[in-house]
Amino acid sequence: MNQIPPLHKGGDQRFLPFYLYSVPWNVVSDIMKNRLAVIVLVNPGQIFRALEAEGFRVEVSNKLDLSHESFRVFSEITNDGGDAYKITLGGMSYNVLEIVHEFKSVNYVVESAKAMVAVARGTLIDSRRAD
Repeated sequence: MNQIPPLHKGGDQRFLPFYLYSVPWNVVSDIMKNRLAVIVLVNPGQIFRALEAEGFRVEVSNKLDLSHESFRVFSEITNDGGDAYKITLGGMSYNVLEIVHEFKSVNYVVESAKAMVAVARGTLIDSRRAD
């Protein structure tokens, strides 16, 4: 469970601060004064199913806490020469946690994964052209 605002301060913040959410200012005020609680439920299966529907392979561990150890996402890219490369999309847990902390959609996670593959593909093709 993640409390907003967090009980402990310090360290790096990976998510938009709650007071910058695109909600009315009185809602932010109510959160700050503990008059409003926001509960977000996330079904990881829906996220993984959406990724698989777009051609990604998802491996899930027994630890389903949405941490980087709980699941891995893979894709395959092919260069101009027809060589296939299996890639691991690291850090997807941050995108998944943005669903909780910033009210993002499942589609946001899928689009983030697609963008990661596009960057990997572009890097691979550019590096092959340089050879």
